[in-house]
Amino acid sequence: MINQKRRRPLKIIGYFVLPVYLIYCEIIFKLFTVKTCPPIAWIPTVLFPAAIGLIISMLTGIPRNKKANRISRGVLMCIFAVLFLVNFFIYKQFKVFYEPGTVFAGAAGVATGFMDHVAKLVFSASGLIAIGLYFAPIILYFIFGDRIDSGERTSIYNVLQLAIVLIAVTIINLPIVKTNEVLKGAYSERYSFQSAVTDFGLLTGVRLDVTRTALRHFGINSTSLGKKEEVVMSPEEYENNIVREGAIVDKALAEVAASIVYEKSVMDIDFAKLAEETGGSLGAIDEYVASLTPSSQNEYTGIFKGKNLIFITAEAFSDSIVSPELTPTLYRLMTKGINFTDYTQQASAGTIGGEYQNIFGLYPSAAGESFMKMSSNLTWFTMGSELTRQGYSGRPFHNGEYTYYDRHITHNAIGYPDEYMAFGNGLEDLVTDSWPRSDLEMFDTTLEMYIDKQPFNLYYMTVSGHSLYSVTANAMSSKNWSYVKNMDASDTIKAYYAANLELEFALESLVKTLEDKGIAKDTVIVLAADHFPYGLDDDGAFGSMPYLAELYGFAPTNYLERDKNGLIIWCGELEDWATITVDEPVSSFDILPTLLNLFGLEWDSRLFPGRDVFSDAEPIVFNGMYDWKTDRGTYLSSKAEFTPKEGAVIPPGYVDRTNSIVRGKMGYCWDVLNYDYYRHVIEDSGYQK
Repeated sequence: MINQKRRRPLKIIGYFVLPVYLIYCEIIFKLFTVKTCPPIAWIPTVLFPAAIGLIISMLTGIPRNKKANRISRGVLMCIFAVLFLVNFFIYKQFKVFYEPGTVFAGAAGVATGFMDHVAKLVFSASGLIAIGLYFAPIILYFIFGDRIDSGERTSIYNVLQLAIVLIAVTIINLPIVKTNEVLKGAYSERYSFQSAVTDFGLLTGVRLDVTRTALRHFGINSTSLGKKEEVVMSPEEYENNIVREGAIVDKALAEVAASIVYEKSVMDIDFAKLAEETGGSLGAIDEYVASLTPSSQNEYTGIFKGKNLIFITAEAFSDSIVSPELTPTLYRLMTKGINFTDYTQQASAGTIGGEYQNIFGLYPSAAGESFMKMSSNLTWFTMGSELTRQGYSGRPFHNGEYTYYDRHITHNAIGYPDEYMAFGNGLEDLVTDSWPRSDLEMFDTTLEMYIDKQPFNLYYMTVSGHSLYSVTANAMSSKNWSYVKNMDASDTIKAYYAANLELEFALESLVKTLEDKGIAKDTVIVLAADHFPYGLDDDGAFGSMPYLAELYGFAPTNYLERDKNGLIIWCGELEDWATITVDEPVSSFDILPTLLNLFGLEWDSRLFPGRDVFSDAEPIVFNGMYDWKTDRGTYLSSKAEFTPKEGAVIPPGYVDRTNSIVRGKMGYCWDVLNYDYYRHVIEDSGYQK
């Protein structure tokens, strides 16, 4: 009896090994990644993993073999350590958290194509410290585990003990999550993997992601379904005709403007009728689309009709490098085309996420898996598909590996008539094998394939601006070092500039070729980044990115500031026009709708979360954290805080209304992907017989 009484506490302590270890892991993870969060968020960050650990402890106590039970707990600790370390290194490299699907989808490519990056991360000081911190408790457990963990089988008495603890954890945890404005949004209506991990920890983020993904595949918990756009405006706005950031429109001018009636940007589809005929989840999406107000065509509709298109997604590009002295071609294209003064390139799922946004005009709601999933859908609304239907020639190019991110599948499904070409299926014969490879060589050797096949439609995913940024580790930085060596900047920033100069030289050659051929005025060049240059810094926490702050000239304090960038939409013909400036907030989601309007193609403005920037649609820039920016102000979901723009008039209910709109747009992005919604729209409506 004495021995039994002495051993009972050991049994209880043994069941708490996993919960304590998981709490420890979450604390280390948060301190090594985001570093900060709302103080109250530390409570669920500790209690959620405690609950998970307790449940697993009960399950590991089912076998009768005591040693096996202890070993199983030790093995599980190792698995959790690897899970945390993988996500730690992902955050260090990409400055975002990756959902489980993205991690598995990209693991093979990273292992084969970026081992130098992996090695740098693992053997860095912070990497070795993190590995030591996560595995030190495991080593101690395997050495001394039998002294604190009896490994005995779970009894009814143990189940009752743990059930009481779980109930206590729930009673403490859920009211905090459900009553705090920030935590409530991140846990439910404004959920994203990024915000969930930031506020609640990695394990809770994974749990919510797996649960929501499973539910949505069965048509449950789709945030866009049934959401209506509610317009709330004050009597003062109606009286003074306030239309943008509180500016009062002169009534005489308003009357003149009202006399010009533009058609709506819609297709001949009755979405309300389609909703009635379809029903179910697809019908609910139809109902949502039908509830939206379509935007109008405008004076810029069709100005690029019939022109050639060269669309460039530029690896890790930042407009901070643009100047008339160092990058005269980039400066020319950015200022003598359409001049965007407030552009955001949302960083979501690395390069493939940025490409997804640029090509489809949608948020990659399934993160890095989004493009692959979309490739099996009907990709009707891409510039590749739209212009191919108009008889254009063209194909996508990339000077990276042919199969990386499964581009050999995805980029053959975005509507171009000719096969995607990259390093591995033809481009290796045209471009020097280095890392990174030359954008200049790619442009020069591929443009001649189509320069005489007008109208042409080309897509380029560049790679010269890829990290690492040093003379020794980056072939483009080394090649162009002489142009930047005397800059008043750190060597890392000099190397970044030098790498991106290859893109400048590629564009210089491209524009010269177009002009020599006499087709510059008949060719449109579009350039957008895939993401901010996250490879500059080892850390991604705000306040811990010194090189990004050096590049920008200020230290970003939130995701919208971090993701500020530049957008190029240029045509030689525009240089003869008065400068076209877009001062309202614009993002990557707006590129496709704007191009569809400029090229005079048939599209429906209600089918896109972004807008044609020249239309009468309200400007809303948003990201996966449910932060948003309009011409009236900025909202940060991490603080549940709205900051009005100076001089803006804010109508009653404006923040709640805009939050609702953003939630609807985010949910709609998932629905388009998950339900192959564009196929339904085109085929089930009878639009395509």
